[in-house]
Amino acid sequence: MLSIYISRKFLERNLLFAKSKLLSRFIYNNYGDVKDDSNFLEIERKFLFNESDDLDKKLVKIGAEKIQNKYILDEYFDIQSNYMLLNTFLLRKRTICNKYSKWQLKYPTKENLINQSEIYYELNETSSIQKFIQNKLSVDFNGDFEDMIQEMNFKCFAPISYKRQSYLIKEMDLKVDLDQTDFSYTVGEIESLKRSDYKKSISDINILTNLLSLNNNQNIPGKLSAYLYRRRPDLFYLLLNKDIISQSVNEKLNKFFIK
Repeated sequence: MLSIYISRKFLERNLLFAKSKLLSRFIYNNYGDVKDDSNFLEIERKFLFNESDDLDKKLVKIGAEKIQNKYILDEYFDIQSNYMLLNTFLLRKRTICNKYSKWQLKYPTKENLINQSEIYYELNETSSIQKFIQNKLSVDFNGDFEDMIQEMNFKCFAPISYKRQSYLIKEMDLKVDLDQTDFSYTVGEIESLKRSDYKKSISDINILTNLLSLNNNQNIPGKLSAYLYRRRPDLFYLLLNKDIISQSVNEKLNKFFIK
């Protein structure tokens, strides 16, 4: 599964990519009224794993360098009507090792995010996030971002805690993250660090996927859908009934957790 986060500025600098059949559809963004220069192209593939896979040994054996081991808390926020979730706008506050936090907002270009969409935009500046929210909810607010969150009564509906072990494979410009959540969901991702060579990034990810004997074809549910399945079934089935969460994701989570 490949996930691609792409900025408008990147497309403007890379018209040759934009002409390709795959990337041309990125240009037309229904939510393109917010510009954020902090966006970038990210190419990654998710996979499930468990301790018996011995991925640590496999990664070290092929020359991967352990670079980080950290604890992360992702808190997802919404208003009482579940407007953000129902529109697949994901607003989260990420805190790393209880030291520093950063707000992010992800929203889709075509497919919805809850089903682990391949393509979506990411805003990383609170000013852009605030503008986006105000535009979508048609509200005017003169205060700062934190004031807006409080005034509009945004509440955390999914606090997801996990331990992340990261590896760097310098020869291939790839990073591997292995995430272990506190609700027994283990998911990893292979991310390309090449920002301008799309085809080479996919090729390298495919090579590493094969080297690690990972399944190359599955659409892997992300941590949020797994969390909702385990701890917020009210929201999970709301999204499932509205076809925002797919039956395929539901079946994969059933298979993972009911063993």
